[in-house]
Amino acid sequence: MAGNFLRYGAAQGKDVRTPAELSVDSHELIALCAPRPVFISYGIPDEGDAHWLDHRGSFMAAVAAGKVYRLLGARDLGQGDDYRKAVMPPVKTGLLDGALAWRQHDGGHTDTPNVTIFLNWADKQLGTTARSGVTRHRWRSAPGPNSTIPPPGTGGGMDRTSNYEACARLQAALARYAIQYFAS
Repeated sequence: MAGNFLRYGAAQGKDVRTPAELSVDSHELIALCAPRPVFISYGIPDEGDAHWLDHRGSFMAAVAAGKVYRLLGARDLGQGDDYRKAVMPPVKTGLLDGALAWRQHDGGHTDTPNVTIFLNWADKQLGTTARSGVTRHRWRSAPGPNSTIPPPGTGGGMDRTSNYEACARLQAALARYAIQYFAS
């Protein structure tokens, strides 16, 4: 995908040669989601995340999109308006207090290490109970009766079958959230 991004971002019939020729930039795409919750997640290249991914640029785009979140009454990352001077948080330190959230985990090219963090953030964004009266539990990675994500060290992040099962459970949970959110 990365090698073809400029081609996919081009207007039909036009061959774009540089990022400056694209009609939109990442911060504009993030801003289009405002004031809806958006969680941006990355891994680290040392553990297998692609070196062509621009973690810093994505963080800068999220900071730049923050103006639109604030304009529409939602909390952003809380990093101010100057995306060039904003300091990216250390790995495993999330900016999770707003509708716009950022967290870089210490794993590779996977979302699995951030799933529990994301679900707890999503719970906070949607509230602890839906207006329909359905109570949601807190997500956790430890084994237990309400656990839905394989705990660390059990192969859940690397074992193909466990990873597919975790993704299927995540999709089902997100579908339940969406139904509760839009039905209320």
